[in-house]
This record gives sequence, C-alpha cells and structure tokens, in this order.
Amino acid sequence: TVENDNEEVLVKWCGLSYDECTWEGICEPVIVKHKEMIELYDQFEQAALELENSSCRIPNLDCWAVDIETLTEQPKELKGGSLFPHQLEALNWLRKSWH
Repeated sequence: TVENDNEEVLVKWCGLSYDECTWEGICEPVIVKHKEMIELYDQFEQAALELENSSCRIPNLDCWAVDIETLTEQPKELKGGSLFPHQLEALNWLRKSWH
C-alpha cells in the first residue's frame, strides 16, 4: 500500500528497455497519478504469498493430467520452412510443459 513516503517502487518505463528501469519515490507525481498500479501489485503479491503458504496449492492435481500426443512431424500450421529434429523435440517439450 502507498503509506510510507520513504518507499520506492521500481518503474519499467514504456518505450525503454528493462536495463533503464529506475527506482522512484512513491511521492513522485507520476507515481501518485498511478497509485492504483501499486495497489494491484500489492494484491497480486499477497495472493501469491497466500498460495505459497497454503498446504494445498492445486487440489486434486491428478484430475488435471492430460495425455499430450507427441508430434512426429511438423504441424501444418507452421509454414515457411521445416523444423529441425531438435526444434520438433523442443516443441513437444513446450506442449507437455504447458499442461
């Protein structure tokens, strides 16, 4: 929450790269103007901490298991070239990791 004037937030500025992020005091006008973003982040962080500390993160995980078919050839949706074997292997890994 935006309560302490000594607090700072790390700002990722639009149009600039991540190495150009800056720490800004919460009393700066640009931060005050968008304090709802800080509140949203605080809510997100609190929910993540609650999930991390809960004894049951995802109830009944086995019911979520889905058998993903391994691709043996390039999907027809991928056009403009051919996948190398290691790329097809990586694609299968990504598909299985997503579920």
